Amino acid sequence: MKKWILVTGFFVFALFLCCSIPVFAATAIPSVLGYDLVDSGGHMDYCIGDTKYSSYIWGATNTWNNYLGEKVIREDTAATITDCDIYDNYQPDVGWVARTGDYGFCGAMELNPYYMDELSATKILHVLKHEFGHTLGCDENDCSDLNIMYPSVKSNSNLTIHDKASVDLARDSW
Repeated sequence: MKKWILVTGFFVFALFLCCSIPVFAATAIPSVLGYDLVDSGGHMDYCIGDTKYSSYIWGATNTWNNYLGEKVIREDTAATITDCDIYDNYQPDVGWVARTGDYGFCGAMELNPYYMDELSATKILHVLKHEFGHTLGCDENDCSDLNIMYPSVKSNSNLTIHDKASVDLARDSW
């Protein structure tokens, strides 16, 4: 009798484990901020200020815009109002490579050359993709170190299911 209970218990546990692993692996975990820099027209218009990393901006915005299926993130023009200024802010020993926030009238993306200058081109592009994710309302997401929105600098370049779920959830508030 004990053997039968043990075998049955093992079988039920194995069946549960086999059936649940794919579900957990395929379940997206979104993470959003309490704000975004997207305007009422559904765009996030940025102005490139004094930054030496401007050559990476197109690649970073293109990643998000391709997923969203439209040009949500776009460069500011004379006909638009700036939603986010992008500039370098040299700050030694502060602990942040870049930061993005809503500072009232206009958001800002600050890139810290103190740390950025030590990064490879791939990692600089990752940082900009990450920061543009914040402008869209995505928060840090450490459920996978493959996420663009992972809280530390990585080399991955593609949006994960978690990044996509985060921007999809954030998009509901635009």
